[in-house]
Amino acid sequence: MSRKSLSILSMSELIGNGSVMLWRKGYSTRRVDGFIVPVPLAVPVVVGLSDVGQVTDGELWMKLLDKDFPDLDWGILSFGVDLEDVLPGSRLRRVVAVDGDWGVEREFCFCVGAGVLMVGPPTEDAWEEFAEVIRGSCG
Repeated sequence: MSRKSLSILSMSELIGNGSVMLWRKGYSTRRVDGFIVPVPLAVPVVVGLSDVGQVTDGELWMKLLDKDFPDLDWGILSFGVDLEDVLPGSRLRRVVAVDGDWGVEREFCFCVGAGVLMVGPPTEDAWEEFAEVIRGSCG
């Protein structure tokens, strides 16, 4: 590839050179131990959303919970987000509106009994780790 700036290369130049690069957003999940919720929760595990843009990654948590823990009663916390137009009816019955802010900047999954909060989308490693937490404290 020539020394041209990548920003000025056209797609046909990139494809013609066989140098196509696809960019994906980076995924990372942060674990927080000892998290204490400011309100009592009626379910052992919750997925939290504070922005409509978090629904896609939040849905990943939901699908994994459904697949690996089909008998687990889990909920969805909505921090001021109208989820009626973005979630299917089967998910809406799990939604609980929450006042305030827990100070979590991304979508999250939380195991109440263990106090373990996983912030961000579920990477494969993060899900395996969180599933073990659920098996030990929440399931």
